[in-house]
Amino acid sequence: MDSRRHPYLLLLGALCFLQGCMLHQSAVGIRRSLLSRTPVGTPYKTVEAYVQSKGWDWEATSWNGPYRSEKSRGYQSAGGSATNVSKKMRTYLGDTAVFPFFQWQISGYWLFDNKNELVDIYVSKREMGP
Repeated sequence: MDSRRHPYLLLLGALCFLQGCMLHQSAVGIRRSLLSRTPVGTPYKTVEAYVQSKGWDWEATSWNGPYRSEKSRGYQSAGGSATNVSKKMRTYLGDTAVFPFFQWQISGYWLFDNKNELVDIYVSKREMGP
């Protein structure tokens, strides 16, 4: 292999690793990561384009919050305390294996005000298994 390509392959591998690691973080860490990519004030159409570029399944729905962040056995959540929400984009971010029989299912909720600007992101991480 050409030695000049080696650093590029390492960089590509590191980027793939870091992207996959986002879901291995706590709900707080995932929310922080999503907010760095789509900060508060981002227009709905920009968030929609970002979500579509990731290939995530999503739907626009109503919001039943506000919710509080919590962490208990088999469940974590972060964000969701906004009260001026008029629209929500619910997204299935993916899942990660915990043990051979368990996995975390992770969802993100982008919350928008009546001007279609992002006001908060709510993340839920639920343990699923037998």
